[in-house]
Amino acid sequence: MNQAQTHSLSLPATDEAVADASIWLTGLCQAHGLGHDQVFHLDLCASELIANVLEHAYAGGTGQVLLELVLQNNTARLTVGDSGPAFNPLSHHLAPQPASILEATVGGLGIHLVQEFANSVEYRRSEDGRNLITVTIMPDLPVPQAREA
Repeated sequence: MNQAQTHSLSLPATDEAVADASIWLTGLCQAHGLGHDQVFHLDLCASELIANVLEHAYAGGTGQVLLELVLQNNTARLTVGDSGPAFNPLSHHLAPQPASILEATVGGLGIHLVQEFANSVEYRRSEDGRNLITVTIMPDLPVPQAREA
C-alpha cells in the first residue's frame, strides 16, 4: 500500500478560485497517475463545491476556500472548507432534475452533480466552525449516462 500524499491550498474566495483550484488539482492528480475519468470527476466536484462556497458561504464577501487533497494508491479524497454559516448541503432537498435541457434552469443541481460523480460525499462542521465537505473519487466509477425522459 502506498503512503498517502496530502496537499493543502488556501485560496481567496474570488471568481478565480475555481480556475486556480482546477489547475492545482489537475496537476497533482496527473502527477500521481490518476486516470482521466477520475481527474475529470474530481475537477467537476471541486468546481461545483467551490462555486457553492463563493455564492452561499460568503455571498460576495471576503473569505477563504480551503482545499485538502489526499492521494493514496488510485484514490483521491478532496475536502473543501469554508468559514461561512453552518450549512449541510446534503441535508437539503435537491432540486428536481429537468426532463430536458430546455426545461433546465440555472442553479440547484451542483450537489446533485457532485453526488453523481463521486463515490462518496460527506459533510461535517469542524470544531473551529468550518463547513467541510469531502468527496472521494475511486478508479473505475463510470461516467453517468444520459437518462431517457
